Amino acid sequence: MQTADQTLAALCAEAQTLPTVLDFADELRFIRTLLRLAPHKLRCNGNLLALLEHIAESHRHNGIFAAAPEHAAELCAYTEWLRRGAQVWQTDTTPTPTVWTRISTANLWQRPSEKTVFQTASTMQNRFLYIYKERNMNIYFLGGGNMASAIAGGLVKQGGYKVHLADRSAATRERLVKELGVSVSETLPELGADDVLVLAIKPQDMQAACAGVKTGGALVLSVAAGLSIATLSAYLGGTRRIVRVMPNTPAKIGMGVSGLFSDGLSDADKAVADCIMQSVGQTVWLESEDKMHNITGISGSGPAYVFYLLEALQNAAEQQGFGREDARKLSLATFRGAVELAAQTGEDFTVLRQNVTSKGGTTHEAVETFKAEHVAEAIAKGAAACVARSREMEQQFQAV
Repeated sequence: MQTADQTLAALCAEAQTLPTVLDFADELRFIRTLLRLAPHKLRCNGNLLALLEHIAESHRHNGIFAAAPEHAAELCAYTEWLRRGAQVWQTDTTPTPTVWTRISTANLWQRPSEKTVFQTASTMQNRFLYIYKERNMNIYFLGGGNMASAIAGGLVKQGGYKVHLADRSAATRERLVKELGVSVSETLPELGADDVLVLAIKPQDMQAACAGVKTGGALVLSVAAGLSIATLSAYLGGTRRIVRVMPNTPAKIGMGVSGLFSDGLSDADKAVADCIMQSVGQTVWLESEDKMHNITGISGSGPAYVFYLLEALQNAAEQQGFGREDARKLSLATFRGAVELAAQTGEDFTVLRQNVTSKGGTTHEAVETFKAEHVAEAIAKGAAACVARSREMEQQFQAV
């Protein structure tokens, strides 16, 4: 069995054909993922640098650099970063400010776990083989609400797909056409085995919405909470070609994270699902369907927890005499800066907290108060309550 780094090396070799297969934006997404996965030795041994230089040289000749200066600048920044690898990774020297901005924005500092590297590299191989060489995939959405709009918007921005949304509301259809420029209809058209159907309907409305829907063998993605594959299969006439997805609301700005699960689907189908959801952020594949409940309690509902804490900090700032606008600004900047610091350094969250908490100091006093009030325990209880409710909902829908 291949190691994670062997899989990455094979992926680099396959990627030599990138300029003839992908558009420039797709290439950069591919490259960012390669750089994020690659360990120090692969970053510095010349393979990735050779790949980037190969792509850059190709685009200088075909005129794409001149036509897409922002993308060209990003590719050049990554190339310079790798070219200076020994300095960047073996000393305290950092890249130039422009390069640093692009590297940190792409979040390329933190190396994921070996398991994550292997799974993601394998998925990228499948995506490269089954998707990037098969453009113009038809993706249909049943429902045009917020999550459908977010995913469809990510796909439209990424390009290469034919996106169609079906929604009973004329006002919703009009909005989707205006905002996304996609095709719409009141009901789904006829589907085929090469198509993808995304179910973006509220759980309580799913059974009625699926009545009469014929998948035609299409791959089905469901973003509805609490509906098991067995329940969805019953709603859809028995198909098992289903991927459950638990996204979250930052997908609206392309910074979501989605948990995915499928039961015995091919690598090609999983690669398709992964590519669709990576158009709006990161993905995590789950080893069991039961884990869909757990991820609902963490990342699925997690943004609400963050907004709750933001609200609390804003209120605290107002109690300390700041106006509402400044209180919001301080709260947002504090959260954004802390998250980016954690992402760039890769330090354990506990270490980062300790770094700013001097014993007997002001921060220490605040943290000790949080501990006395059992804030961490309350957050854990809240997440557990969310998971429990997800399981209850699944039981309710199974009983229908």
